[in-house]
Amino acid sequence: MVRSILILLFCAPLLSGCAAGFIAMQTIKSTGKFESAPPPPNGKALLYVYRTASMTGAVNGAEIYADGKKLFGLATGGYAYAYLPPGQHRITAHWSGSLGFSDQPVELSLDLATGTSRFVRFSAATEPDFGFNRHTWKIEELAPPTAMSELNEEHLDRDAVAELAPEFRP
Repeated sequence: MVRSILILLFCAPLLSGCAAGFIAMQTIKSTGKFESAPPPPNGKALLYVYRTASMTGAVNGAEIYADGKKLFGLATGGYAYAYLPPGQHRITAHWSGSLGFSDQPVELSLDLATGTSRFVRFSAATEPDFGFNRHTWKIEELAPPTAMSELNEEHLDRDAVAELAPEFRP
């Protein structure tokens, strides 16, 4: 009896996190339909960043930065965009809350040209690791056809776009 109670006490918090992630994913997945951003203004490039819908890390927010300056936060299954000046940029993603994830950010270097649109995907996964589950995450640039196909399954996070600093708006 005591053993059953201890198992329940240990598993309940873990399962509640998974349930919250599942509910968040179902809400987000039902609203997916790509909405393009306005074209980049003169002297800027357009950067789309999206976070694939996944149970892994669904309850954690991800914060996206360009050159150390926060662009926006993204929930699972969401995307947002920002306008950056041409040149070399370091795009990083940090977990907010990092439940089960490394506190180390993942990063990507991009060389942006004026008038171009680029697509960056942030994703999380669970992989088996010697009998345990290991959470991994990565950020990568994708070719427009692949990104557009995936973006049709995600939703525009209007709150993320609204929180952009003036320097990242059109």
